[in-house]
Amino acid sequence: MQRVVLTGQELADLATEVLSAQGTLRFVAHGWSMSPMLLPGDAIIVAPVGNSALKVGMIVLYRSPWGDPIAHRIVQVGPETRGEPSVVIVRPDAAGSDEWVEVGSVLGQVIAMERGGKRRWLDRGRLSWAGMLRVRSRLGGLVLAAPSRVPRHVAARALPKLQRFRGYRRIAAFLADNRIRIRVAEQEDVPSLAAIYRWDDYCADSGNEASIIQQLRRLEPDQCHVVATLWNKPAGAVVLRRFPWNEELYPDWWLFDLIVRVRYRGMGIARGLVRTAIQEAGHRGAGRVNVIVERGNSAAHELYRELGFEPTSLPILEQKLLQDVSVGGPRRLVLSKALP
Repeated sequence: MQRVVLTGQELADLATEVLSAQGTLRFVAHGWSMSPMLLPGDAIIVAPVGNSALKVGMIVLYRSPWGDPIAHRIVQVGPETRGEPSVVIVRPDAAGSDEWVEVGSVLGQVIAMERGGKRRWLDRGRLSWAGMLRVRSRLGGLVLAAPSRVPRHVAARALPKLQRFRGYRRIAAFLADNRIRIRVAEQEDVPSLAAIYRWDDYCADSGNEASIIQQLRRLEPDQCHVVATLWNKPAGAVVLRRFPWNEELYPDWWLFDLIVRVRYRGMGIARGLVRTAIQEAGHRGAGRVNVIVERGNSAAHELYRELGFEPTSLPILEQKLLQDVSVGGPRRLVLSKALP
């Protein structure tokens, strides 16, 4: 077994090499969004897995579009081609949305974890059964949580329902008034962005902060992060990006990865993030800002409609979105806002 201390792209490359050789990989990652199953600082053990062996309830390590390794649980296996699935739908155990992953991006199966010097198997026994229950019902989260974490887990599940009530949102917005700070991210905002996006390759004492800062600077002026803080705590962020002029799929400027941490939702932070990003796009000479939204996400549709976004037609991109649906991806459409 090989012990790995690398992170990010280098770790994903090494994982591909080790697992393709039928080896077993062990490493410690930061910022898992798999709570309560996996917590920051846990070590995970990854083993090779064949495409035909992928099944619902399994935790897999896969390569993200940005090259980083991510561990999420399979909640649905897509249609098969020549006896093997072409895509799997994954979801973090903590709050998060579904994501479809091509099987070619799957690096391996997370078969065990180590915490406090003890190894716990995830592909067998109680935790395997609880993982399946986690996918099929809401009880699995309580089974996975340690007894001391059950009240917090229940509260985390109850809060999104409470946030749907208009009275809660009004009170929350009143309490947060004049305490929300939204701005284009600078160097000092890197720790906040790391907390919001749960970057696995970030650790304040590891020297990776300098690398992330360099990445942010290198992407200027074609990309920026807009970050929101509440009471000096990281609350949310969104990415504003312009693709190269010859990129046919994504013309003009785009919004990606809009996220507000669960505890801060219902306070108008998402609206403020999008408004600030639109203003920044205008300052950078944008004539139009676009965003891709899942058809079933009524909250996102309402938010963007209130801010002046309307459905638009981009034939080449729409063709790709339809191809994604054909392999099990979500149904999505493009919304656009023209800037003066």
